[in-house]
Amino acid sequence: SSLKPANTGQAPLALAICVHQLFEGLAIGIRLATLRHSLGWILAFIFASAVPAGAAIGLAWRPEGVVPGIFQALACGMLLYAATVEMLAREFSGPVPRPGAALASVVLGAVAMSVLGM
Repeated sequence: SSLKPANTGQAPLALAICVHQLFEGLAIGIRLATLRHSLGWILAFIFASAVPAGAAIGLAWRPEGVVPGIFQALACGMLLYAATVEMLAREFSGPVPRPGAALASVVLGAVAMSVLGM
């Protein structure tokens, strides 16, 4: 019997999820704060409950084979769509005070998330 815990890979995954959710939550929170009616509260609740629900489903159901790759590809595609079409397009559609600094910040954030994902 070994003294090493069986699921050592879960701590980095939990850290990556927490860091990702922190910055995503801040960005979405800024957008939701501009909404004037109760839709903002509903969307905030959906966002806040989506990750715990997804984590619970992922822990309860551990598929083998091609299925995890399909779900990861689907999740990656939705995240890329939301980031590029929904968030970045709106940010860069109007007058940007310093477009070079804004684009550099986007690239720096992508590099930082890539390093965290390794």
